[in-house]
Amino acid sequence: MEGPSLQSYNTVIADETITIPAGYYKYYKSAPDIGDILDISLTATQDVDFYLFDEDNFWKWRQGKDFTADMAVYDVSSFSRTFEVGNPNFRETGCFFVIYNPHTQDNSSITIKITQSP
Repeated sequence: MEGPSLQSYNTVIADETITIPAGYYKYYKSAPDIGDILDISLTATQDVDFYLFDEDNFWKWRQGKDFTADMAVYDVSSFSRTFEVGNPNFRETGCFFVIYNPHTQDNSSITIKITQSP
């Protein structure tokens, strides 16, 4: 007699194309477990900054205070990364994926895909 099959699953956190005006940001939130794998891919028409924060550091960043990011990618128009979750705060308070358009005049059209798997 065979037991139930265990299948891997992917949770889609983001899969869309958006426009972020100059000086603004967009974030997505998830609550991954330690050891989960996050696959992140982004393309943008203008360079943007991408951050991965726990909740405490997300609020510090928003308030202009010193912060620590689990991942920070600056001035990028395209990237793909695989990230293994090691921060226990992600499960407790959430994991914030932030795309920030630092330009003063140029909007950026961004295609973002983020998936999470155990």
